This record gives sequence, C-alpha cells and structure tokens, in this order.
Amino acid sequence: MAALFLSFCLVLSLFIMPVRSHAASSVKNLKLGSTYSYDLDGDGVKEKLKFKFTEEGKYKIYINGKVKKTITLGEYYYSPCLQVMDIDQAEGVMDLFVYAYASSDDISYSALYRYQDGKITRIWNLGYGKDTAAAFYQVPGYVTKCDGKGNFYVAMDRALKVDQLVGNHIDQIKYKIKDGKVSRVSQKTFYFAETCGYDENGEFGRNVPFKCARKLTFYKEHNKKDGSFTLKKGTLLTPVKIYIVSEKSIYVQFKTASGKTGWLRAGDFDFDRLPFTNLAFFD
Repeated sequence: MAALFLSFCLVLSLFIMPVRSHAASSVKNLKLGSTYSYDLDGDGVKEKLKFKFTEEGKYKIYINGKVKKTITLGEYYYSPCLQVMDIDQAEGVMDLFVYAYASSDDISYSALYRYQDGKITRIWNLGYGKDTAAAFYQVPGYVTKCDGKGNFYVAMDRALKVDQLVGNHIDQIKYKIKDGKVSRVSQKTFYFAETCGYDENGEFGRNVPFKCARKLTFYKEHNKKDGSFTLKKGTLLTPVKIYIVSEKSIYVQFKTASGKTGWLRAGDFDFDRLPFTNLAFFD
C-alpha cells in the first residue's frame, strides 16, 4: 500500500510541478531572421519568436508570425540583436533584451521587454547617464549572464571612470529585477567584460596584457595602508577588477603572468602620465 501511495504522489507531482525549466536562466543570443520557440508568457504553450530589421531602422519583433512590437531606431542603426533569458523564474515570464549599434561601433540602444497578455511591453531601458551614482556612468549595453533568481549583468562601454588606467574597457554592472521593476545592485567591486590594447606588433587586440611604462608602485590592497611593492618597466599585467572606495578613490587590480596581484589608484594617474605603454583610446 505504501508503494502504491508513493507511486500516486509521483504521478501527481508530474501534473502540478512547474512547466518551466531552471535551465532557461542562461542567456540566448538569437540570430536575425531565424525563428525560435519559447514559452515567453509562462502559460505552458511555446510561442514562435523572430525579429527583423528594416532599411529605415525599424526593429520588429514577431510572435507566431505577427508583428507584436515595432521599435523605431532610425536608419543610422545597424547590427540589431535580441537576447532571450529568464532573469527571475519566480515571476513566471521570460525576458527579451533588445540592443543595436549606431555611430562609432557603440551600442546606442538597449532595453528590456516582456511578452504578456498578448503584447510586448518595455519595462526598462538604459539611457545615457540615467544612473548618476558616484564614479558610475550608465550607457546602453548587452546582458552577459543571469541567475534565474532576479540578478543579471549588463556589459557597458566605459561605465566606470578608470580610463587613465586601462584605456578602453567594457564593465559588467549588476542589476536586479523584482515584480517587473529593475534596479542597479549596490556594490563596490566590478569586473571587466573586456579591455583593449595593442600587442607586441602594434596591432589592436582585446584583452591583451598591458606593459608597464616605467617602474610602478602597486598596493597590496585597495588602499594605501596595507603595504606596497614595485614592478619594473616592461612587466606585463592583466586588469582584473575595479573597487570603488568613493567618488575620488577608485582602484583597479592587476595580475602578472605569474599570478601576483596588486592595485593602482585611478587618481594617481592622468592622460599625461599613463601607467602603461600600449593602452587603446578611441570613441
């Protein structure tokens, strides 16, 4: 009888358990013009999803073959992108992240949308300078990852004010969604999604090591109190993360090829005295 009861419970659980899978928390990058199937609104039925882009700069999202959203960007936009993810599985709907490039190969539009009650609605967008927190400048970007528990990261071009230490950089900024509303997560540590520099042949490259322009003093911690050490001219270093003490005190951690780490303070350098010889600067 006990075995029969357990079998009954197992069968019953198959009917009442959630339809959606936790694997949906990964970020999916969709191809322009291709059709995909996702249960976007959590009703247990998959919708056919596709997006197109016109010469006039109109970004169109199709659900089951019909245009459900037209975003007018303009003819100067290009490389439209669409990401699908489930940022917060408890909310029962999936998320659509739209972004596109414009001048200077920069992402100039990005926003978060949801499909509910038969329509697509924008719930959040990243405008230039909307977040005025200390040492931080919000710009449009793209999602790098999410955890299914409401947290996600957006990669932004030069969001943090450390250009004098690493040249051009893309930073990962953490956000959280709850009850359909997005807010930036308060934090002091930020990681790079990408940095840019020039290799030993003078060719532009991504995530190339930086070469010390002179003998440099590094702090063992993100302050000036817990000791320091020097590295000789020509030492190669890779930037790891950023730590914000205050608006005027921002540190970047670097790592040598052997794994030794140290911190430089952004305020100790400027564009007339750069720490490295092969930084890349461009708009």
